[in-house]
Amino acid sequence: MSQITQARVVTALTGDYQDYQTNVLGTLDYLVEKYEDDYDFINIPFPNGENRYLILNAEYTEEVLQTKQKSFVKGAAFNFFKPLLGEGLLTSEGEKHKRDRRIIQPSFHMRSLSGYADTMVLNALNLTKQWEEGDLQQTDVSKDMMKLTLNIITETMFGTNIDQGKIEEVDEAFTTFSKVISSAYRGITDMALFKQQVANSIQKLQSAVAPIITERRGLETQETDDLLAALFRAKDEESGAGMTDEEIYEHVMTFFLAGHETTSNALSWTWYLLSKNPHVEEKFHQEIDTVLGNRTPVLEDFGKLIYTKAIIQESMRVFPPAYQTARQAFEDVEIGGYNFKKGDTFLASQYALHRSKRYFEEPLIFNPERFENGTLKGAPKFAYFPFGGGSRVCIGNHFAMLEAVLVLATLGQQYKLQTINEVKPEPMITLKPKTLNMKLIKRI
Repeated sequence: MSQITQARVVTALTGDYQDYQTNVLGTLDYLVEKYEDDYDFINIPFPNGENRYLILNAEYTEEVLQTKQKSFVKGAAFNFFKPLLGEGLLTSEGEKHKRDRRIIQPSFHMRSLSGYADTMVLNALNLTKQWEEGDLQQTDVSKDMMKLTLNIITETMFGTNIDQGKIEEVDEAFTTFSKVISSAYRGITDMALFKQQVANSIQKLQSAVAPIITERRGLETQETDDLLAALFRAKDEESGAGMTDEEIYEHVMTFFLAGHETTSNALSWTWYLLSKNPHVEEKFHQEIDTVLGNRTPVLEDFGKLIYTKAIIQESMRVFPPAYQTARQAFEDVEIGGYNFKKGDTFLASQYALHRSKRYFEEPLIFNPERFENGTLKGAPKFAYFPFGGGSRVCIGNHFAMLEAVLVLATLGQQYKLQTINEVKPEPMITLKPKTLNMKLIKRI
């Protein structure tokens, strides 16, 4: 890794960032365009005296997220999730996070995920049947992908015995929670109402999920192949201890929140980008027709659908579902020869770096050929980090890629999707398309 001897820091003018809370993406676009050629950090001072540094340099992003990660904790925004997720992997810190990740990690190795491929494909096939039986001419693809990925994470988490009513309860409660937390990102105007809405959605989720955990704990065997059983079986290699029901509940909630909304948005944006780039769509169809013929995908096809995977990777570059993450220094820290202070917040923005002309030629052009055999060509490691980085890299990244590739191939085998309306990104908890109505065109 090349070393920059002195980090270049600039303090943004008030007019550069005054709309940050209401126009996050527009502000990021403007700041990057104005400052990226000459600076590595943009200080965005807030009225409360807090300094927030937007990182424009991939090497310094690596220092914050990985090399010097022990000097940082997660940003204050993650506190919004604690009422639901407790001390799960998304919110915990220090030894608690290290211990839990050590216990859970083996359940998310690719070899452990092989049994879930059929569930992913079958749920995608069920969606094509709904489209066909409903004789649909068009659909809101973003809603369809959200429902599809929720069904997949529910079945892979709990097995196939959970009834549809429970899935709908979880769906409704998570939708409510997401909307409430997303509005909180923009500023809470009614704290009492906010707390009540959070409490209501959490109560619904607890009533739907906690009894399942309690019931399954009481079974004599946990030899099923779902993720819940894997959590019951998981032991800490160092202490031999497992997890309590409360800890398992927190991790289940974390997997639900992180495990379906991000993948749903990645798939939605991919359909949109394929529709806007017919030459890429044609090459995609050629690959799935060549690899699959008329049969449905199986696990072994994941390694053969190379261009399909590159399409997903490039989609997450242009429209990263996780579009920024924050870290706060809990001690004074030096980065690139510049001394930052305890309490300073750092914004590591996938949206900003993935679209930076410093690292990508024609960054707004959708070009899956940037990825060769799954690896980004010609850019440093943290110029592209859709799943985060360091010790907090998303534990479900292999699950997400397996799901996205198999679902895209299954649906793309039978349907071509054509954008009807212009789509604007909506930065909520994740980067969502704001309504994605698409025309359904049958291929086979």
